[in-house]
Amino acid sequence: MRASRATIGEVRGIIDELRRRRDVAVDGLNAIEGVRCISPNTTFYLYPNVTEVTRSKGMDDYEEFRRAALHATGVSFTNRLHFGGALDGEDQRYIRFAYSGISADRIAEGISRFKEFCES
Repeated sequence: MRASRATIGEVRGIIDELRRRRDVAVDGLNAIEGVRCISPNTTFYLYPNVTEVTRSKGMDDYEEFRRAALHATGVSFTNRLHFGGALDGEDQRYIRFAYSGISADRIAEGISRFKEFCES
């Protein structure tokens, strides 16, 4: 309900903040060796490709990677299989981060921890 009564300035402020969070997350993810992330124009989800990281860590299982990352970093994300089974011939691995409910500073902190995990 609040959004329906928001001024244009308030809406622009929300959009600017989401854009800032997105940029912090995308830039941080793309600074990780073996991770590639496209910057979306809309949405507050990111789908980085972590194929190289999972292979370098010898983790062929999404859940093994997710749990290891969570345990080592405290960073939570979902994986591709949470949204349906892999397609025939699908050989790339994707995870999903949301950046809508967390500050840019906390995003940077989490991405830094995730980077340490991925590059160790």
